[in-house]
Order: sequence, then C-alpha cells, then structure tokens
Amino acid sequence: MKKSRILLLSMVLFLLTGCSQIMKSDTTGIYIDKNGAVTEAVIDTLDQDYYDKDELKDSIDAAIKTYNDEAGKESISLKKFRVKKDKVSVFMDYDAYTDYKTFNNVELFWGTVAEAAKEGYNLDVEVTPTSSEDKKVSLSSLQDAEKEYHVVILNQPIQVELARTITYASSNVKVTDTKMAVVNAASETENGAQNTMAEYAYIVYK
Repeated sequence: MKKSRILLLSMVLFLLTGCSQIMKSDTTGIYIDKNGAVTEAVIDTLDQDYYDKDELKDSIDAAIKTYNDEAGKESISLKKFRVKKDKVSVFMDYDAYTDYKTFNNVELFWGTVAEAAKEGYNLDVEVTPTSSEDKKVSLSSLQDAEKEYHVVILNQPIQVELARTITYASSNVKVTDTKMAVVNAASETENGAQNTMAEYAYIVYK
C-alpha cells in the first residue's frame, strides 16, 4: 500500500467516521456476511472547511482505484455516495475482510477460532455468553468445541452486524441484538486519525 494513499484515506476516514449503528442507513458500522465479505456504512456530517461533496467523492474514488489497481482486481466498490444537506452517506463493498483491513489500515480478522489461533492471535481472553444459561469461558477453550465457532477480532470502536447469532463477546463489546454488537472505545486509542483501540475486541458466533 502506498504511503500517500494511506495518508489520504486517514484524512477521509477522520472526517467521516462517527457514531454507530448499521445498514438501515442512519448510522456508521460494518456488516460481515457468512463468507467474510464486508459492507461498510459511513454516515456523518460533511465538514466543508475541508471538503465539498465532489472533492470528497473524488478522494474516495481515487483511493479505491489505487487499491484495486494494486490488487489487480475489483476488490472494493463504492456502492452508494449521497450528500443530503450536510449529511454524508457512504456505502462500500469489500470482497473480503482482508480488503477492509488493508484499505482502512485497521485490525480485522474473520474466521474460526482455530484459524485465529493459527494466525497468532492471543486467545487467552475471557468472553461472556449472550445466554444467561452459560458461563464465561476462555476463547481458547472454544477451539475444540463440537460445533465450530467463528470469531471476529477488531480494534475499532464501531457497530458490527453479523450474518449469524452472536454467542459470546469480550468485555469491551456490548451485544445489542442477536446479530448486532457495538465495540466500545473504553481504552485509549493508538491512532486518533484511524480511531483504533489499544485492545482487541472479540465477537463469537456459530
């Protein structure tokens, strides 16, 4: 990834990222489907001291084109861009979670708990069940469960929607619905422009 594109994207995201919720279009967040593809919704107020709407769209288009050219395929697409009064709505599709991770320069993992262990993620983390019938467990204990568990690992304070029911979450995650959770920015951020957290958040589902 070229340094100039990272700096450009950091500025665009800093101007846009704001409060959370998802896909029903009034809030910012990400949706991860059952195959690991990501749809991102960014809803915020356009700060015209930095960009007008045409400049902002051109900046996003240019960043996407650069990424796709380097990837050698259309990995990212701008699904929707709209400015109504000062409200900006940007929807982007990513072929894979790795595209979202690289393009936005943030941490994101999607896969089974066993795959996360192979990737070197620390699984010595206590996760709380969404069902009151279950007890807190170590994420590592779910690697060998009879039914395979998937985990989303990220370092953004953002709302996340999944394709399946959430079963466990780490303490810095609030589960708001069966398939919806909000990652809390309780810890200090490592990078203010990217709005990333010092600690990872873990969301588990079957």
